[in-house]
Amino acid sequence: MGLIRESKKVDLIIKSEPWSEKELAEFRKIMRSQKAKRKKQSIKTIKLKAKQN
Repeated sequence: MGLIRESKKVDLIIKSEPWSEKELAEFRKIMRSQKAKRKKQSIKTIKLKAKQN
């Protein structure tokens, strides 16, 4: 297997711009809600498995 060379016409370097305070606050809110949903789901699955055994 050989090395894959970067095409001369394609730029693979990406610069991202820093997030504003509003965007950062919104992202953190979404992440908190996602984590809470995962915790609820994992607790439900643990309880279901305990009932089945």
